[in-house]
Amino acid sequence: MLVTSCVGSIWKKTCVTIRNNLTDESTLTVHCKSKNDDLGIQFSSEGHSFFCSFSWPDRFEWFNMYVQSRDEGKCIFCSWTISPNGPCRLNGLTGEYDLCYHWNRRS
Repeated sequence: MLVTSCVGSIWKKTCVTIRNNLTDESTLTVHCKSKNDDLGIQFSSEGHSFFCSFSWPDRFEWFNMYVQSRDEGKCIFCSWTISPNGPCRLNGLTGEYDLCYHWNRRS
């Protein structure tokens, strides 16, 4: 599965690609929102951050997929993989998905 969408203004956009990297070939369901809008899989509205929830058999996780303070200037095309351990972003310097993060904590 591959989901690609963009955030930002007409002059300055960041595109986010999310790939399913679950080792057991489970179907990954992705649902994304910003603070004010349910974006589904379309991230075309302006905003400084959005988060996505991810579910597959017996799991539900979520992560802030785009955070302006973390991601702006680091990638224009932010490519992520999703695995059971958490999301990993493509590192432009190494060409590897080695910028890995923990899932957000549940409240």
